[in-house]
Amino acid sequence: MVRNYRKPLVVIGPKVLLRHPSAVSALDDLLPGTSFRPVLSDPAARDGQKVTRVVFLTGKHFYTLDKERDTRGVNNMAIIRLEVSFVFHQGFTL
Repeated sequence: MVRNYRKPLVVIGPKVLLRHPSAVSALDDLLPGTSFRPVLSDPAARDGQKVTRVVFLTGKHFYTLDKERDTRGVNNMAIIRLEVSFVFHQGFTL
């Protein structure tokens, strides 16, 4: 829904992601015409033929699991990030 007023952005997340070197966005992600992506694909799992396991998770767990996957040399797993695990309904107030 497009509104003629702006709502403040509320980010609920751990502070560790504010300092994590991998938790960054490219400048192209912030240009006009872009939008929020609630599901982020795994850039390391480019070859879909090799993937036999898919893991869905949220938040900082991606970076922990991605590091462990690289350490162990696992190449048959795709990690999908869910950026929204709940949705506020219209009329919901805190």
